[in-house]
Amino acid sequence: MRSFEDPGSLYLLLELTLGGELFSVLRLEKCFPERRCCFYSAMLVVAFEYLHDKKIVYRDLKPENLLIDADGYLKVVA
Repeated sequence: MRSFEDPGSLYLLLELTLGGELFSVLRLEKCFPERRCCFYSAMLVVAFEYLHDKKIVYRDLKPENLLIDADGYLKVVA
């Protein structure tokens, strides 16, 4: 991730995530199979373990803040 700022704004540049938001994908598909839910849940547990190990509190967990990369893995964004 990179960041830039000017006098009025802060810009955060993230990696390209071709899969889109989890929210959009879920709205399109209506329901995920159980295996996919387990896969996403496991990725969230690992991500939150990492954040907690770094003493970071993340309080905005929602499908709109979960992006899916080209390989189908979740990325937690702020």
